[in-house]
Amino acid sequence: MKIIWNVAAGAETRLAMAAALAVRAGGVDVEFATAFEASARLLRQNDWPVTLLDASAMAAVRVDDAAVADIDRLCPQPGVRFLAFSEARVRRDESQTEPLYAITARSLMFWRRLLDERRPDALVCWQSASLATRAPLSAARSLGIQTL
Repeated sequence: MKIIWNVAAGAETRLAMAAALAVRAGGVDVEFATAFEASARLLRQNDWPVTLLDASAMAAVRVDDAAVADIDRLCPQPGVRFLAFSEARVRRDESQTEPLYAITARSLMFWRRLLDERRPDALVCWQSASLATRAPLSAARSLGIQTL
């Protein structure tokens, strides 16, 4: 069995590494993903495989109106528009919903491609209202990958 564990900042990463040791002792392969350079550095220093979700990786995904519609069909739960609206609410500025469509679509497509290539049995991700956790959860569900 293999899982990809999406982590955020320091304390969460340290907690996840401790838990991952127990999971790995049980025979489960663990790989991490993070958007935080400091977390990626900490994981690498502790010999954990990690994918850094940086801006250059996200920018490689082409997004236009047709792409947003295609992505909505691929990842309908909850979809680009709802995720962008949710992210705008997190940022406390609902007027920014439409400008967030592109980054939301890029995030969904990046995660969908990563999960499709690596094919984990599950994605582990703490729940929050932010795009950093909701996009990977949506992409995993669209591929039939269990989410925890």
